[in-house]
Amino acid sequence: MEIALLNQRILIQLRTAFTDELGNHGSQWEDYYSCAATISNESGAPTQTAGVYDDPVEIAFTIRYCKAALGIDPMLHRVVFNSQNYQILTVDHQSYKGDWIKISCKKEPV
Repeated sequence: MEIALLNQRILIQLRTAFTDELGNHGSQWEDYYSCAATISNESGAPTQTAGVYDDPVEIAFTIRYCKAALGIDPMLHRVVFNSQNYQILTVDHQSYKGDWIKISCKKEPV
């Protein structure tokens, strides 16, 4: 993959647990890692249903291999791209060659 294709900025967030002053438990999203990525549509071309244009629901982000990216866990992380949140479905280390990591995601409902 060419470096020039890494032309979009994404933010990976980590879900953390907290306890407030009353003892209530909750979770919140904190910024974990920001990087450049190549975006690819996993669910085919955008569709038009009843005159409404639908964005692709499944999308893949390919990023460069790094130590921070190795810690991405689909249960604890999500991707933010263009102010839209994406649930991570799979993290593919591309045969463990140490070059690229492909993160397949599904758009979270608004």
